[in-house]
Amino acid sequence: MPASRSLPTLSLALFTIVTLLPQSPATSQSSAATSQPAKPVAELLTRIRSLGIPSSTDRLTVYYDVGHEAKAIRLRTLVQDALQFFADSLGVTPELTLAVLERPAWERVILEQPYGIPGVHGTPPVAFLPATDENLAADDALAIEPGISDSTRALVRASGRTWAEASRRYVDLVGLHELGHVFAGAYGIRVQSKWFNEWLATYFCYAFLRAHRPLDAHLWEGIRSCCSGWSRFRRGLQRGGRACGERLA
Repeated sequence: MPASRSLPTLSLALFTIVTLLPQSPATSQSSAATSQPAKPVAELLTRIRSLGIPSSTDRLTVYYDVGHEAKAIRLRTLVQDALQFFADSLGVTPELTLAVLERPAWERVILEQPYGIPGVHGTPPVAFLPATDENLAADDALAIEPGISDSTRALVRASGRTWAEASRRYVDLVGLHELGHVFAGAYGIRVQSKWFNEWLATYFCYAFLRAHRPLDAHLWEGIRSCCSGWSRFRRGLQRGGRACGERLA
């Protein structure tokens, strides 16, 4: 599809989110970084580099713990594809570094949030994700399985994954949400409201998934449909946001 049609206009995105989401603070766990003072990027990069772990550079650099090169490269490829998608759509290409860390390394250098909750900090930004499946975000998703609805189960089945597989894959996809924060800033959007900032980043993530990773889009919808705010947003796209939905597809 032409790049000019790959992402809905930001003004429509902002209008859609504002009109469809409740006007009250509703931050997700991945927003923990926004509630803490940002660590200077030089300090964060210095801490990561001081670990002495390997790195690999393509269009962006990823640092990773030994034994996790395959996952690091896979996540870098995913983020690079999204980076290109948004660069084509918005005409900006912000800097970004990735860090894929095990728990011991994470707890040494990431002070803002617990292991398994992806985040992004610094200028230029560093996005960090867990290297292992045993992490807080995946565990939380696994824990809610007994109470999920039939519609949620159907969305996850449409992704071709089991709930356990989807719960772990979802943590990887949060890296795209973090990239959404980066592009919002690079595009000149400065958001003071924490919940609005998180939903804007989620919109960026979902736009890319709908356009280029449709199975992962089903997975994302399934996991996020457990949150009433996301359900309302998605229904609004299907119902009142026809033009927006067509541009996303």
